[in-house]
Amino acid sequence: MANEPDSIVLAILRKIDQRTERMAEDRERYTARLQAGKDLRQQ
Repeated sequence: MANEPDSIVLAILRKIDQRTERMAEDRERYTARLQAGKDLRQQ
C-alpha cells in the first residue's frame, strides 16, 4: 500500500511532463507560423 501513493504521484508527473512537451511543440509551431507570416508581409 505504501507504493500506491508513489505510483499516483509518478502518474501525475508523467501527465504533466507529456503536457509540457506538447505545449513546447505547439509553441514551436506557432512561432514558426508567426515568423512565416512576418516574412510574407515583408515581401
